[in-house]
Amino acid sequence: MTPDNAKNDSRSDRLRVKKTSNTRARAGQARKNIYQSTSSTRPAVVSRSSMGRLTASKSSNRPTAREKMEVAVPFGLSEGTRLRVPSLALDLGDRWISGTIAIICAVLLFVMWSVEPFIVHSAKLVGNERLGASDINAVLGVMGKSIVLASPEQMKYNLQAAFPELKDVKVSVGFPGKVTVRVIERKPLIAWQKDSKVSWIDADGIAFPPRGAADGLIPVLALGDPPAIETDPNYENINLMSKPLLTPQTVQALQSMLSYMPEGTTLIYEPDYGLGWNDSRGWKVYFGKTTGDMSMKITMYQAIVDNLTQRGISPTMVSVEYPNAPFYRLGQ
Repeated sequence: MTPDNAKNDSRSDRLRVKKTSNTRARAGQARKNIYQSTSSTRPAVVSRSSMGRLTASKSSNRPTAREKMEVAVPFGLSEGTRLRVPSLALDLGDRWISGTIAIICAVLLFVMWSVEPFIVHSAKLVGNERLGASDINAVLGVMGKSIVLASPEQMKYNLQAAFPELKDVKVSVGFPGKVTVRVIERKPLIAWQKDSKVSWIDADGIAFPPRGAADGLIPVLALGDPPAIETDPNYENINLMSKPLLTPQTVQALQSMLSYMPEGTTLIYEPDYGLGWNDSRGWKVYFGKTTGDMSMKITMYQAIVDNLTQRGISPTMVSVEYPNAPFYRLGQ
């Protein structure tokens, strides 16, 4: 072996030894890094945002619930041996919270539906004059039921449909089982009789069944139905169910005729001739549907009656509805 060859072999041996030592050092460092990463660091958490982007965040270095449950039990093992005992991790999550809330709501609804304090037995009535609480309770539709079924709008509709004499109705509901009804009743002015049926009429011309007693009513004998009245489109906002039988002007005319009507007579209404009365001398007199120029009409009527009496004529009907064209009728 030449000196050059020996020199090359020794250099190769040194490089081989150096390479082996470097490899062992790197392996040791790698094992160290792996141990440190598993004991002191956490993997990044990747999540998707509302915009669809992926974001990564480092988890906390604090031990998790699973690691907290690790216990050390002496089993006579060699020093440095770690024994991991399985643990039970209880994670309720949002679904358990939602389910609990749903169960609580169901229980509360059942209580409000069936427990006695939430059952409506009677309504508190405020502002009534002739209507009684029993009348109101009979049509509300919630007596003996849970307050959760009570609809103020529906109860208001029921009351206005059943009682046209109610000018205004307000219904309020409270817990546990409280219903309050505030009403304003119409004030009757006229006792309107057609055939054998009597209705009361207020200043707005609204007709409603008599209830209780009322003083100072003007009796009117109707010989036919008045013409239909076209109401304003916004009238439904005043009263949902009631429609006027007479116009307010006709009601005012009936009231004003009292001062001209002979004592002991009864006002009458005839669709073709309007308002008048039965004269005690045996005929009917009509003054039209309004009381305009009533003084002049009374004077003209008296003049016609005097003329007919002087001539020995007994009419069955006299009309001064039109002062420029009065007339009378003989016989039927």
